[in-house]
Amino acid sequence: MNTSEKLPVYFIPHGGGPWHVMDDASGDPEGYGKLKEYLEDLGRKFKDRIKMGKALEPLRKEGVLIIGSGMSYHNMQGFMSGTSSAASVSKHFDNWLTQSVEKNSAAERNELLINWERAPKARESHPRSEHLLPLFVIAGAAGDDTAVRDYSGLLMGINISGYKFG
Repeated sequence: MNTSEKLPVYFIPHGGGPWHVMDDASGDPEGYGKLKEYLEDLGRKFKDRIKMGKALEPLRKEGVLIIGSGMSYHNMQGFMSGTSSAASVSKHFDNWLTQSVEKNSAAERNELLINWERAPKARESHPRSEHLLPLFVIAGAAGDDTAVRDYSGLLMGINISGYKFG
């Protein structure tokens, strides 16, 4: 299917992630080493995820719908605590994330995403990054298209958002 218009790309809230990375480490010292290496190398991987998305961008003109499924907040202790501090943490990070994703400049947006750990309440919202990484792929696949938050809600008292690019 060829079309003159690019299809939009979406980042939707969902609790998936590359659990195989964690499974590799279960009870296996060698697997733990692989996991540790993976986690230490994430700085480069953030940028790599955007590049991965850029490689997918041409598919949009061929009628391929690209959807990334992750979470804008994923701290299980925060979810289970039910405290107002967890709600406040999620709100601060969600506000930063939305302002960053909705930037008019794709270069600025992508740079902010790559450096997301500097955001307010970043590691309190995401002790690990695997639930946020799909957003980086989607941002790359969006190319120069801007995004809007097309979902905002509460899950167990925690702010979560979804975004549509293009």
